[in-house]
Amino acid sequence: MKKKSRVPAIIGIWALIALFISLSGLPGRVPLPLPQILIAGLTVIFPLGLLVSSGLRQWVSDRDLYGLTLFHLWRILPGIVFLQLHQRQLLPRLFALPAGWGDIVVAITAPLAAALLLRHRWPLLLWHVLAMAELVNVVAIGAGIGFGRPTGLEPLRHFPLSLLPLFLVPLTLQAHIAALFKLLFRDQ
Repeated sequence: MKKKSRVPAIIGIWALIALFISLSGLPGRVPLPLPQILIAGLTVIFPLGLLVSSGLRQWVSDRDLYGLTLFHLWRILPGIVFLQLHQRQLLPRLFALPAGWGDIVVAITAPLAAALLLRHRWPLLLWHVLAMAELVNVVAIGAGIGFGRPTGLEPLRHFPLSLLPLFLVPLTLQAHIAALFKLLFRDQ
């Protein structure tokens, strides 16, 4: 009998903690670029976990590439919100346009990548690398804005958007890392 993984429970606990922190208002009181450092830390934990935990490697190996790719459909929501917040002059153009349009493009192409590229390792690998690079670029832009104008990303410091750096962005980067792990090391 296969041992039950603790990964879903860990993700659920992380989500609840992120929700609690977000609702508490703490992210609005944390100096920038701490959210970007948090994203980096929560993201780096995952590949380190892959190196040291056979249970995590097995859990990732059991994941479906189709699902790991379709997971990125959710990114259409923040993409639209970022563009709307920019239109209302609540987010700077430098952040909102690449974040908004980047997330929308990734979300729209996710079903195409899942349907058309699943049988072709290298194009799917390229899609995940590019979609991940888009997200990393936006996090870097956000860090730059945070250094120059700490209030420039104010909407991202309050619920519900504060869930992005606390949970959703690191989880999304981890989904890309899981797909890349499967494509490079497991699904041979």
